[in-house]
Amino acid sequence: MRKIVRSCLLAAVASLTSSIAVAQTVQLVHRFTSSPANPNGALVQVPGGDFYGVTTSGIYRLTTAGQVTEVAHFEDQMPVGALVLASDGGLYGTTVAMGPSDGTRGTLFRVDPVTGMVRTVHRFRGPTGGEPIGGLVAVGGSLYGVKNGGGAIFHLVVATGEVVFDQLSGTLPFLGFVRPLVLGPDGLLYGTSGGGIFASLYRIDSATGVAATLREFSVAEGGSPTELVLGADGSLYGSAARGGLEDAGTIFRYTPATGLFQRLHSLEPSNGLDGRSPGPLVAGGDGHFYGVTDLPNNGASGWTIFRLRAGAGGTFTYETLRVLNEDQAGSPDEVKLTLGADGLLYGYAQFGGPTLAGTDSAPDPSNPRLPPTTGTLFRFDPAEGGPPSNPIAFTVLHVFPLITTWRPSTPALAADGFLYGLTSAGGAANRGAVYRLQAATGAVTILGDVPGTAAARARNGALVPGVDGR
Repeated sequence: MRKIVRSCLLAAVASLTSSIAVAQTVQLVHRFTSSPANPNGALVQVPGGDFYGVTTSGIYRLTTAGQVTEVAHFEDQMPVGALVLASDGGLYGTTVAMGPSDGTRGTLFRVDPVTGMVRTVHRFRGPTGGEPIGGLVAVGGSLYGVKNGGGAIFHLVVATGEVVFDQLSGTLPFLGFVRPLVLGPDGLLYGTSGGGIFASLYRIDSATGVAATLREFSVAEGGSPTELVLGADGSLYGSAARGGLEDAGTIFRYTPATGLFQRLHSLEPSNGLDGRSPGPLVAGGDGHFYGVTDLPNNGASGWTIFRLRAGAGGTFTYETLRVLNEDQAGSPDEVKLTLGADGLLYGYAQFGGPTLAGTDSAPDPSNPRLPPTTGTLFRFDPAEGGPPSNPIAFTVLHVFPLITTWRPSTPALAADGFLYGLTSAGGAANRGAVYRLQAATGAVTILGDVPGTAAARARNGALVPGVDGR
């Protein structure tokens, strides 16, 4: 794992703050990099107000002003599951190996939201070590997760840093794609697993290590379930990306106190509203549940934002709040929204997004097959709008584009008041480039390529001011 220090050079965002306040306004400012790119975990907000999230190769931070910085980059590991804010104020997450390494099959890491420092807490090694799958869940002063080797769960004692492995007994379904565990109202851990048209719901007693399969879904009840969320009524709510009346997914509820399982809604994209393949649910501050679908209605393009509105007597109504085009807002893939302290909902799309002529996100004519953008961050106000005839206000906060120079180093402050630094890739010969940043305005100028042969790249090095003023 290689740490990349936070940099103010990813974006000049001072002018972005005012545009965020205007609904549906998208403003593209300077971007250096394709890293961070492809966000794939829900955002989590820390007490200071900033959000943290993971991509397929690292960790990033989003400020409430819309500034995005990469906190860490992983060379051969991929984060799995969202970050979790623990009792010690740190953010914890897990990774799985993505290529040759030192035998590490995954890691458990900690991010300090104050300093941005990333520390590896545990490495999963060896043929019996397995690798973490799903994500982490906080239970008291510990963080619990599941690994795919040996049918075991593990937990980290936050106060001591000790990682303990607990062998499971009882019955578990074929795990397939395992989702993060959720702490139920009874103090037990609940999870879902499955792929395709298959789905299972199971329970684990963390105190005894006893597991039990609670339900094997029928095709009508759903397939490929997402993670569960605990409702204020003590029930567990979830979605399934497959199955249902039109094989477009379902919304379901399980009540631990009674053992009752209910399919609350079956998505029907043929009606032109529901969308297809719902992602994980999140509880809004208004008592309703929200989510996005990965796919559009029949014969359409894009995706949708939906609400599961709670009614009297435990009833629910499925509502489509907005239909979005991939070119406008990117393309999500099992995205979980995040409720911010401001009451707004934040989300991300891993691929695509707005492309504007004359900007860094414009398509590259020399390589038309290269995607010009690699994801977006967005937010919306759940109190405004819906259904599609009166869509909610939706704002793209940040676009992750691919351009000619990327991976900036730490900048150095020179005597002229400008910040200077290197990029480790891009430029005319792909050796990297030298840039200058005017901090007051956020204006960035590429001054020239790193000289030398093709092998003489700038490997995340930093410039140092000399006594001669250079």
